Amino acid sequence: MNPRPSSYEALPWVLTPEEVAPLLNVSMCTVYALLRSNQLKHTRIGVQYRILKQDVLAFMDQGSPAEAV
Repeated sequence: MNPRPSSYEALPWVLTPEEVAPLLNVSMCTVYALLRSNQLKHTRIGVQYRILKQDVLAFMDQGSPAEAV
């Protein structure tokens, strides 16, 4: 397991679901559910998912739907 980066600037440009889960503080199942439902923008290369750092940050900036109420 890779250590958690100390800042967002230290993140690589392209992340795997395994790297995204600790950033969002969610399980791998939740990350895959977000990918399957297209809530988290991604690219598939064969059977592998890749997520751009900017897309993770954009997802985090969205907030939850409950906050909008």
